[in-house]
Amino acid sequence: STNIPQKVLFRWIQSSLQYHGIKATISSLDDLRDGTVLAQLVQTLVPNSTLKVNLKPSKQKMVILGRIQTVLDFIAAQKVRVTCSPDEIYDGNENMILGLIWVLILQYQVIHKAEVMKWIKETTNKYLSVANLPLIEKVERSFQHGRTFCALVNAIRPNSIDINKIGA
Repeated sequence: STNIPQKVLFRWIQSSLQYHGIKATISSLDDLRDGTVLAQLVQTLVPNSTLKVNLKPSKQKMVILGRIQTVLDFIAAQKVRVTCSPDEIYDGNENMILGLIWVLILQYQVIHKAEVMKWIKETTNKYLSVANLPLIEKVERSFQHGRTFCALVNAIRPNSIDINKIGA
């Protein structure tokens, strides 16, 4: 049976793959054991990925372990800490597989969030005095009053908003 943390991670994998046009249904750890989904996930997460791996279905253990090893080596070469072995993935070790997925989320999703936050701060800093914007600390709070959003819209489409009128 699948527990809530597994379901959340499986949905994240599915949505990440679907975003890149890859159809996948992940409903159990068995769906991750042959390394195919893991390889596709890494190829979509890593910008300009050079991961080359044979995705042809196979029932041969050595082929599957080789595929998983290639993916894990690629992840490690990206300076991502890998603590599981191909055998642990092949055997369906829940803690190791879910741990690896979580590490990928932290590495590739949280970093993107940090980049977006940096861009928002840099973009809106020039409007601090003009639009009476607060210094941005947390994105969620910064959008409560709408001025930050207006500043971003104006930065993307200059002169689309009279920035002097939003500070009131």
